[in-house]
Amino acid sequence: MSALQLQTCERFVHAMGPMIYNPQQVERVIKYIVSLQAEAPCQFSHEEMHEILAAGISQTKQGAGISHEELKNVTTSWL
Repeated sequence: MSALQLQTCERFVHAMGPMIYNPQQVERVIKYIVSLQAEAPCQFSHEEMHEILAAGISQTKQGAGISHEELKNVTTSWL
């Protein structure tokens, strides 16, 4: 085990405090930590998101895309 891993383990046990003696609480914390690994990070930067939004607004003003009603009809067919 590396020094960083050992420090992290010590910090974890310290942060858990008295909960470390409760198996149900430890399991809940472990499940939460595992769930964090499953979350994919956003693939776009803040600036890229603004660019995408600006492009969408511009296209909408030019009449591109579909109406809200058409979108609702399409999405209801997915269910």
